[in-house]
Amino acid sequence: MLFEKDEIHFHNFLEEIRKYRGITIEQLCSGLCSVSQMHYIQSGERLPDYLMRNRIMARLGISSEGYEDYVQFDEYDRWIKRQKLISYIEDSKWSEAARFLYELEKEWKKISKIEQQFLLDMKARILIHEDAGYFEIFEVYEKIVSLTAEGVLKGGRINIFLSQVEYYYVINYLYYKYKAKADDIKKISGELKEIINKILLSPLIGIARAKVLPLAVVKYFEIVQDRTFSFDDVWKYSCEAIEVLKDTERCYYLKELVHLRKIIVSENRKVNDISIEGKAVDIIENLKYEYFFMIPMWQNGYIYRDSQVNCIADVIRARRKMLGIGRKDLSDGICSERTLERIEAKHSKPQQYVMNALFEKLHLVGEYRRTEIITTNIELINRFNKYREEINQKRYDAALESAEYVIRNLDKKYISNKQVLIRLKSLNDLLNNKIDKQRYINNLEKAWRLSIGVDISVSEDCILTNGEVVLLHNILLQKKEKDNRQKVVVDYFKRMSDYTFYSYFSLYELLKDWEASSLGNNGFFQNQTKYPLKYY
Repeated sequence: MLFEKDEIHFHNFLEEIRKYRGITIEQLCSGLCSVSQMHYIQSGERLPDYLMRNRIMARLGISSEGYEDYVQFDEYDRWIKRQKLISYIEDSKWSEAARFLYELEKEWKKISKIEQQFLLDMKARILIHEDAGYFEIFEVYEKIVSLTAEGVLKGGRINIFLSQVEYYYVINYLYYKYKAKADDIKKISGELKEIINKILLSPLIGIARAKVLPLAVVKYFEIVQDRTFSFDDVWKYSCEAIEVLKDTERCYYLKELVHLRKIIVSENRKVNDISIEGKAVDIIENLKYEYFFMIPMWQNGYIYRDSQVNCIADVIRARRKMLGIGRKDLSDGICSERTLERIEAKHSKPQQYVMNALFEKLHLVGEYRRTEIITTNIELINRFNKYREEINQKRYDAALESAEYVIRNLDKKYISNKQVLIRLKSLNDLLNNKIDKQRYINNLEKAWRLSIGVDISVSEDCILTNGEVVLLHNILLQKKEKDNRQKVVVDYFKRMSDYTFYSYFSLYELLKDWEASSLGNNGFFQNQTKYPLKYY
């Protein structure tokens, strides 16, 4: 078997990160579950569901974007329905959203605190659209916050180890408390300022911080802007927010941030140059009116975009067919063929050891949650993420250094890790002129064959890990001729429904960048005159 008791499991990963962050079990589970329940989770005696795994990791400062989650079919069904509801909200299908929300509230009799918070937030968004009274919206967010962060309501010390979505709820709670005039405005602004400082001190980094800091700054400014107030702290906070958006290549509340900075500059006669941010907003506005309608940020489901979610039954069935493995061969030595048939038909849930063994034969890692590299070492994960950022920004010297660190320290016994190591070392050698482009392609093809030894262009079902898609992307990007695998992957994304594709957002961005590069290399943009780009 691939996994032994002392090897990687969610609880080991959790314990390593908790110790790395210096967070106590009491701080981590506050408002979520009892201390005894968290002990069971950390010891591996109890596996939390997908929502709880996400919430725990988020409280530890880990953004789930880029992670892959494998869930049982009943959890997957609920996840799909949550995505469908978000899609209705984002598409301004308000009557469908209200009706579907009502159906879910009736259908989901047993509901966790986390799922209840989600449904209440969707209710609040519908109320905002309907121009409901501020006090009614405030009461909804008050109830949301009371479920896992009750200390905020009592005016007690705020737990610094909240997740980004919990900070999101608290910010909206305070903002609508102000709009409803339910308390002293000076007190509310002070509480929101404290939240901003808590976010800056919290473990939230990268995308996790980008999802809430800009929102908090914008709402804080809205509360204090019409009062006698020094804007120095707002300016400082807005600089922090702009910086985290730059670092993560996101634009959450960018337009509002630039707007408030313009007001501060004009009213306080500051000499700060904000032309770059202004030009960025102009570009976004231009794209908005020429290409698509941009929904307001409050209506956007960005706060709920996290990991790539896969149904275990679907993965086993589709991956088996893609690799050309019969049920008899896959089940041999693991379970009966009939049991495998029931698993694939979603009539039975595989136990952990069965899932591990089946996944191993399918060249996958049998973990319920995983990142592209298999390790519990958070410093190594951070360094690998830093490498990806550096290579995407074409900071090659820094990327080479980060890659060498990963190559030295990453465990080589997992196939996915071997593929990453081959990819990193080959790119390092290419950048250092130790190998030519053809040798680079050959190395990546060798890494690809470690897990995919068949022609996927003839398969109707295509299930690839994030690492395999990135590997394939790098192979095809270097090739001048067309490759059938490119069409397979693009078609794979086209088959997704609107409300599931957001789960694969980082991969979608990668493929669209790939497609744009191909068009650019073929002279498409030079010949395109219908929509001239004004800023490039």
